[in-house]
Amino acid sequence: MKLLTEKVTDKVAFAQARDVAEGDKLWIDRSTNTFKMGSSPGHPSTSEVRDNGGWKQCGPFTVSWFDANVMDAKVTDGVSLKTSSTKSRAVRPCIDPAGTAKSKCGKWYVDHK
Repeated sequence: MKLLTEKVTDKVAFAQARDVAEGDKLWIDRSTNTFKMGSSPGHPSTSEVRDNGGWKQCGPFTVSWFDANVMDAKVTDGVSLKTSSTKSRAVRPCIDPAGTAKSKCGKWYVDHK
């Protein structure tokens, strides 16, 4: 699973997973409030995101038979990332593999200037 952003404006982020199985669930978490962008990407902890107002979940998006057997991948809808030239929301990709009780999330990501 990985996080994708637009190449030019970085205003939108998506979660993508490859080698998926039918029934897997994929989503993207997005912080409620923004973070100040630095000269390199930021990776706040879950505690920092929680203390900055928490997050909302976009999804989950369930992997279909077609996603798993033809596309072998799933991409979420996009969520807002940058809100200005100096502020960005924190985002992270998450997946809940079918047949397991344990979901996994990637690192939080805050875009850079």
